[in-house]
Amino acid sequence: DLLVVDQENSEPRPVPGDGLPVVHAERARFRHGFLHRKGGFQEEYAARTFRALRPDFSSQQTGKPATNGKTQPGPPILPRGGGVRLAKRFKYFFHGFSGNSNPAVLNPEGKGQAYLQIHLKYRTPELEEEMIVAAEKNFKYPNREGRVRVLVFADSKDSLRHEILKRRCYQKVERPETNETIHIFPLANEIQEVETPAGYTIRSLGHGLELLERCYASGLGFHQDDINYARENRDDPTWYHHIQSAPLYRRDLDIVAIANDGSIASFCTVWFDDVTRTAYFEPVATVPKHQRHGLGKAVLTEGLKRLKTLGAKIATVGGYSDAANGLYFSVFGKDYDLLQPWEKFF
Repeated sequence: DLLVVDQENSEPRPVPGDGLPVVHAERARFRHGFLHRKGGFQEEYAARTFRALRPDFSSQQTGKPATNGKTQPGPPILPRGGGVRLAKRFKYFFHGFSGNSNPAVLNPEGKGQAYLQIHLKYRTPELEEEMIVAAEKNFKYPNREGRVRVLVFADSKDSLRHEILKRRCYQKVERPETNETIHIFPLANEIQEVETPAGYTIRSLGHGLELLERCYASGLGFHQDDINYARENRDDPTWYHHIQSAPLYRRDLDIVAIANDGSIASFCTVWFDDVTRTAYFEPVATVPKHQRHGLGKAVLTEGLKRLKTLGAKIATVGGYSDAANGLYFSVFGKDYDLLQPWEKFF
């Protein structure tokens, strides 16, 4: 069965010919880090996520769901003519087998990028390679020099994917700034005490106009005090409404640092799954004029404390830059995975 998510359309609508609903792309967003961890929670997290993304079609569909063949015992065998079915105008693709929840998702997070997210119970070399082939067909895009390429991301310890990528003429990108460090914090560990900097208050995001302030702070925090970008963020907060409509969004885990003048100085949003008791911090940022006061550490620590109260077991956060990873190591400790891009030119 196939569910396709349109990144550019927030309204559910049927896929022509399939009779399946389409949900907003924000609801499909979950992080690859959970699927590659060597721990007992990973399979349940993946299964839980795919169940959440694949609703009960009986109450929503306009026709019978499409099928990709018969269910096979043990690891699924890809049926002839089945596998990853794609429509070019869609950015997110769901891959499933009749009788099972969807075992894999193929999605980009930027032009020319491909992320493979596969439930470990159904992971096979055949499925991995078919998804990579689909990424090459649908996600390749010119880089800044005009060379058409695709980037496939793999965990640094994922030998299965590495072998497939090498055989398909990919090369690992050796630039350190392209690697994503996934920091891992077991909530059984002691959380350090961090004093809230003077002149600031750490709390959950408020209602009303504070949502606009949060949009404005995001523009400043991620675009180096670009006032025009921040204003555009604030003028149309629809993008943040989409975030708040995601199944795992919780306002009590949308944490902000408020300055004395009422502006939002720093923020982090925590995504917590109460079934697997795992969580991911994204996004995390501090407005430039409020940096170097310890606010990033303060909001991250507050998030960890709230997660521990909720009974979470594992928290993660991803970083690229030295500054971001320095902050995350100072709060999360030394445990991490490394997600690396592999590149193929066409």
